Amino acid sequence: MDEPKEVEVTGKGAGKGISKFFEVTIGDASGQVICSMKDTQVEAIKGAKAAIFRNASVRMINGHIRVVVDKWGKIESSAEEFETIGDSNVSKTEFELVKG
Repeated sequence: MDEPKEVEVTGKGAGKGISKFFEVTIGDASGQVICSMKDTQVEAIKGAKAAIFRNASVRMINGHIRVVVDKWGKIESSAEEFETIGDSNVSKTEFELVKG
């Protein structure tokens, strides 16, 4: 697991400021995905080989899949280790909304 990187995003609409959160690429044998989390959750995975995510959700952000751990989610480091990490990163694929 890489070290989390800080990301700043300007909010939409009147009165919205800059939001800060962290992103890290996570994965297992089936593949990889980018995970977004709050700054208070970063310490739980710094230096960890594996992590457990509770109450995380999958969201489409600008056409890309992300696993998001918001204020209701919890991250814990785990002693489990993966022998292989899949090469396919689904967050790099851009998906398009098709109206039926």
